[in-house]
Amino acid sequence: MFDVTCFVGAGPLASSTPAALGELLRRSGVTSAAVSPMAGLFVSDPTVNDVLRDLPPFFVPVPIVDPRWPPRVLASYRKHPAVRVVPGSHGYPASEARALDMPVILQMRVADPRNLPSDLPLPEVEVAEAVALSPMVVTGARAHELSPILTATQALADLSLAEQPDVVRRAVATFGADRLLIGTHAPFLTPEAARQKLLAARLPQASFAALTSENAARLNFILR
Repeated sequence: MFDVTCFVGAGPLASSTPAALGELLRRSGVTSAAVSPMAGLFVSDPTVNDVLRDLPPFFVPVPIVDPRWPPRVLASYRKHPAVRVVPGSHGYPASEARALDMPVILQMRVADPRNLPSDLPLPEVEVAEAVALSPMVVTGARAHELSPILTATQALADLSLAEQPDVVRRAVATFGADRLLIGTHAPFLTPEAARQKLLAARLPQASFAALTSENAARLNFILR
């Protein structure tokens, strides 16, 4: 199972070392993961991506970038299969990320705002902004946000923060298996939750393979 949404390093809400995160993911059946720097969810600073250096091959580094950074800084990230943007906490309209000359993963939110400390505001990205950006992948969308985003764009979406009964089966039935990805949102959430959501759907083998590996391979996260 490929995980498109997990985070490494230290942050105000959680922290994870590469070794601890890798072990946590493997125990839940994850075979590879697109990982971004934890600190980049909260601050706009190119140095947060230093934590992605020299990771074991289990991880696919996905830097967090800000389209307002100098072009020479942004150019250094073109070697990666994608970059992640977090317009909410970085404080710019999501549409500004359209200027990035690379595949973009849009992080809609970091956590449920009701669970955040009062001194740590993390604005969420509105659906209209996600549609305007039309990224390669949308992560952290709620269940009711999937339809307007996937209908209006060619993006794929993870189901890490999409919560409703039988959400995986219902999403596949509505949008098709080729539009969806599995994200654990670890270490904020236990990756076992993503695994159980997937298993509970009892998908046909072709749909299961699409969600767990084939869509990620199509986006160049997994080498064929």
